[in-house]
This record gives sequence, structure tokens and C-alpha cells, in this order.
Amino acid sequence: MAEALVDAILVDMDYWRQQSGARRLVSIHFGGGTPSLLSAQNLGRIIERAAHLWRAAKDMEIGLEANPKDIDTKSLAGWLAAGIERLSVGVQSFDDRALAFLGRDHTGQAAKSVLELAATVMQRVSADLIYGWTGQGLDMLETDLCLALGVGVTHISAYQLTIEPGTAFGKAQARGVDKAVNPDMSADMFELKTQILSEAGFEQYEVSNFAKNKTARSRHNLVYWQGGDYIGVGPGAHGRLTIDGVRSATIAAHKPKDYIEQTNALGDALDSA
Repeated sequence: MAEALVDAILVDMDYWRQQSGARRLVSIHFGGGTPSLLSAQNLGRIIERAAHLWRAAKDMEIGLEANPKDIDTKSLAGWLAAGIERLSVGVQSFDDRALAFLGRDHTGQAAKSVLELAATVMQRVSADLIYGWTGQGLDMLETDLCLALGVGVTHISAYQLTIEPGTAFGKAQARGVDKAVNPDMSADMFELKTQILSEAGFEQYEVSNFAKNKTARSRHNLVYWQGGDYIGVGPGAHGRLTIDGVRSATIAAHKPKDYIEQTNALGDALDSA
């Protein structure tokens, strides 16, 4: 399935090159789902095709989102060889109680260990945290932030837990089971994270994102925060593309099987539903 999926992604990229025309490529980002499950070889195939189809900027960012369980010395070496230079690690928390609550499959100690390892190998590493879950206190948030800072990463994304309809947490909330803290506590947590990270020398360049310096900022995130164009390939991927002054939102077929079959049949994976 993985090989067939990547083959389809390459075909889809060819389609989008025809639509976009020549463009300057500032970022290649592997995110959504669990892209770190793709082999380094397959990630490299996608990177190579993107750099061939569009004009790569000299400072082009190539980033990957990865779960702690997917990170070890071998995977890091493979990602580096494929051209990936920025890693976003889905830590969520260093507290095992929080990780169980959030349904994560790693421990806090494991997350700390792989962050330390990644920081010695990759050029740029981000620790991605979630806060605002029921039962969390300000002291627990402070501990998470301080542990992330102590590892030596140059970027921290601290996202507030959002309850989306239709998700397991959303259904629990509808039954009257609180999964997120109340608005007052949420505001206190936002202020605390901003204070701690600012005092540590991190610049808040977006609501949830903090960087040690401008080089550490996520160029991928800046593209869509600032309304730039981006192409989304892969199952369920979203894109925004301006052609002849008209900006359109796109989404690809959601299921891998549908994505592969449609791309093979039509040359693109645009969701027509």
C-alpha cells in the first residue's frame, strides 16, 4: 500500500504542477496523520519530485511531524539522508497521566529521551505540546514547558486542547463529561505559557508557536498563517491555490484506497463529494 500511495502522490503532484505553473518552493511539509510511518526512501521520492517540479528556494524548509515512538537513531539518519532538516515531535506532555488521558502510546520519559536525541541530530527540532485538559493545573503546565526548554529545542508549539464535534472527546463532551478546562483556567494557562517561554527568550510569532530565533520559525506554518498558496497532496490533504487572481480551496479524496484509485484513473485526487 505504501508504494502505491507514494506513486499516486507523485502523479497528483504532476497534476498540481500543471495547475500552478512555475512557482518558488519555500517548504515541503509532511504532516497530518502519521507521515513518519512512510519509509525514508519514500519520503525522499516525494522530496525529489517536488524539487524537480518547482523551483526550490535556497532556504527551503523540509519538515516532518513524528510521534516519539517512531524516532530512533536509524530513523533520524534516514530522514536526514532524505533531506529532512526540521522535526516536529508530538510530545503532547511529559506527564504519563496526561498522555493516558489524551490516548497517546508513549511515556513522558520516552518523549524526553527522543527529544534529546533528535536535538543532537536534526538541524531544527520543535516540541509540540497540548494543554488545557481536565485535571491539569498550572503547575503541571509549567513542568511540561520547563522540561521542553531543558532539552534544548529551539521551537515549542503549545496548543490548547480543542474539542471537535464527532471526535471521541466531542462525544464525551456532548454526554456532559468535561474533557477541557473552563475558560478562566484556559486564559490563565495561556498567560502562563506566554510568560514562561518569553522569559526563556522565545518569541511568540503566532498564538501557539514560539521560536528561539527567526531561523527556528516554521516557514511551513507561516505560509498558511499569512495567506500564502500551498498544495496539499495525500489522502484528505487540504490546499489553497491562486490561479489568475482567483484563490481556491482544495481537498483530496480522504481514504487511501480512493486516493490511489482516483489518481490512477483521472490523474488527480480532487474530492468531488
